[in-house]
Amino acid sequence: MNSASLKNLPDVWGDGILFAFSGIDGPTDAGSGFVLTTWPEKFQWLIQTPQRRIFSVKSIQTDDPGCHGITGDVFISQNASLVFTAWHTLAGQAGAEVQISLSEETGDGCPEGISRTPEDALVLLREGDRFALSYGRTPEEARRRAQAGLKRDIQEETTRRLDFLRKAPTLKTEKFRKFMHKLLSVMKVNSLSPEGAIQSPWSTPDRVPHKILWLWDSVFHSFAMNRINPLLAWQYIQAVLQTQRPDGMISHMIHFNGVTSRITQPPILAWGIRENYQYLRDEEKLRVVFEPLERYLEWNLANRDENHNSLFEWFITDNASCRSDESGMDNSSRFDAATRLDSLDFSVFMANDAACLAEIAEILHLPEKAESWRNIAQTISSRIHSLLWNEEQNIYGDRFFDGTISPVQAVSGFLPLLLHDIPAERVDALIRTMSDPARFASKFPLPSIALSDPTWSRDMWRGPTWINFNYLTILGLERQGRHEKALELARVTIQHVRKYYERFGVVFEFYDARDDVPPTLCERHGPSLPQYDVRKKIDPIRDYHWTAALTYILLMDYDGRL
Repeated sequence: MNSASLKNLPDVWGDGILFAFSGIDGPTDAGSGFVLTTWPEKFQWLIQTPQRRIFSVKSIQTDDPGCHGITGDVFISQNASLVFTAWHTLAGQAGAEVQISLSEETGDGCPEGISRTPEDALVLLREGDRFALSYGRTPEEARRRAQAGLKRDIQEETTRRLDFLRKAPTLKTEKFRKFMHKLLSVMKVNSLSPEGAIQSPWSTPDRVPHKILWLWDSVFHSFAMNRINPLLAWQYIQAVLQTQRPDGMISHMIHFNGVTSRITQPPILAWGIRENYQYLRDEEKLRVVFEPLERYLEWNLANRDENHNSLFEWFITDNASCRSDESGMDNSSRFDAATRLDSLDFSVFMANDAACLAEIAEILHLPEKAESWRNIAQTISSRIHSLLWNEEQNIYGDRFFDGTISPVQAVSGFLPLLLHDIPAERVDALIRTMSDPARFASKFPLPSIALSDPTWSRDMWRGPTWINFNYLTILGLERQGRHEKALELARVTIQHVRKYYERFGVVFEFYDARDDVPPTLCERHGPSLPQYDVRKKIDPIRDYHWTAALTYILLMDYDGRL
């Protein structure tokens, strides 16, 4: 690659960078586990097959040959290059001073370049300056693939893999371009092809450890993909809708082997489809999904409003460390009482999605449907404003069935900014609350739980900052005409995600709101490990899809003002 081609490639090596073939470029095989993640030591990758292996590209002449570029499927250093040519094969070039090796995680070497188990095999071949590493169900299959990999044109394959980055809308501000390409790379590597029960191209939060499809994550991913490939964004959501049960329910996660969960997730599918329509302008696609979207919202109306007050309750479990996986805010202090309650976020999402479904009905010339869903949206929104406002704390909150408002102040309290009928004085009050350094004006706002809350911690949804709620709040501020406050929050969000990318080479699932410790030291259902190892314990996940996708949107929307 010439220097111009490398100029804006992400080039920070770190622990946990995802490295795999993308469904954007061809077939993938999530079931194989043939996904690599970088190790702290340059230049080694951990292969996430059931039997884990270590792949190494090491110079014997220098300790630090330098990383010129690393995306989700391309690696270029001073004296070696590596690229995925298919989901099962890595091919590369390296000088004689570079040692290429494959070993078991236990440290056992593979002198013949073959690592095998009863389930799979990896074969590493080298001929002169060319090498290939391939996966197969048998050693013979892996060897055939590796032999084919040795014949591939590395320059041509690298150009193809980088096409997605090159063709994406770019920024006017050059200083953010490498960071932007990192975000695009994370989006790309977490995109997969149809497989098993998932019949459309789809997206995952992360190829390791989650590696399956999730409901609301898919919509957040689609928001960003609309800017690049709106047809693919449509397919992300279609993949979710295709898993709908006969009664209308849609599970919060779907495995490619067909296994689904028994709970749902925040209803933002109609919103995702409405947003996608702004790019595709395809009424026939709206017609295809209208009935499934309607049945899903009807399922929520029938099954998640136990006290019939047009406010909605998440399913609550007995798991003390994860009371409400359904809400997406798993271990939030909001749910410590271990009881169902009228949930602010669920209700706002329902009001917003019902309003979006009404807009879709209008586009499809279904006036009765449009009026019905518009009335439902207005009823829910009215109940939110009349029953979930906490006058003392100047923030919206959850409501216990006895009518009292929960004392827990959470970032979900800002979601009513998305509603068009929120009173102007409450917008002012929410901004004052947002600007209070004792509660939400942390170094990296917005904390998922107010700093002043006695339950605040660095454990997932009990305090850390999550990019999806920052994005939703920024969008709400823009809807209410508070553009300067939205810009302020967008600027600090981008600043912190970029800062920790430049330090660690990855974008994280969540961040310390106080910014006293790096994301690597935040907790995820317990203290983090000294070394990132998803087999032993899931710590804050790296190269997380919605962090990349939503930060990319913020970069594009606020380009030139950052």
